[in-house]
Amino acid sequence: MRLICLAHFSKPYGHVLIGGKIPTSAQLARVVGGTETEVQSLLDELENQGVFERSRAGGIQSRRMMRDAAASEKGRKSVKKRWSQDTENTEEIEPPNRVNGKHHIGTLIVQEAEAEAEKKEPPNPPAKAKASKGSQAELAPVPDWVPQPAWDDFVGSRVEMKKPLTSRAQEILLKRLDGWRERGLDIEEALNAATVNRWQGVFEPKPSLFPSAPPAKRPTCDPRYFGQPPEAVRALPEPPWSTPEHEAWIEAGYGRIMRMPENAHVG
Repeated sequence: MRLICLAHFSKPYGHVLIGGKIPTSAQLARVVGGTETEVQSLLDELENQGVFERSRAGGIQSRRMMRDAAASEKGRKSVKKRWSQDTENTEEIEPPNRVNGKHHIGTLIVQEAEAEAEKKEPPNPPAKAKASKGSQAELAPVPDWVPQPAWDDFVGSRVEMKKPLTSRAQEILLKRLDGWRERGLDIEEALNAATVNRWQGVFEPKPSLFPSAPPAKRPTCDPRYFGQPPEAVRALPEPPWSTPEHEAWIEAGYGRIMRMPENAHVG
């Protein structure tokens, strides 16, 4: 490969030269990174196999590289010659035959015929404006149970994705949302999830793994322990511990009157 590189950059092309001179075995050994004996042995093997030939001066030359260079030069000269001939023979294209601005086909003047044809042709009708692919079609109003802000956000996201919602798609989606609503699912959460994640469809929301606790029941209180004189309250039986009645009973022992809690109802 090193010898091929030397032959490529040498002049004449295809001859292995160093500084324009035929290299010695020692010089070639330094180039390829081997010993002089190894290089000479390999050169003899390549020469016996016909990989290269020796010139009259005893230098290494590649007949194939020399033939390729000659063919390339011949082709380059041929292309250059052809382009120069094409440039010289280029002539202007003659304009069509005109007499006083009228086209002639033989002796027939066709200008009047063309003008007559233009009069008979109806004017081009105005092109109808086509709805753009990403525009939103007119949709019917949604029912009152649909959360309007979440619905508008989802419809707007479909328009931004150039996948506007059709009337048929709206009908199918509303039926699906109605079924989820009857099952107690949060349809607003489903619409918001589709908008945030830029989904084309709305998917059924999963039930929460940690459902919220039911609202606490209002305590039922005995009105006899509240708002009464302390003596009357203490005369009553001691209520169960941790109840509003028991707290009122204890307060009455200190001479204090306790009112019934606001969130309690009379039992």
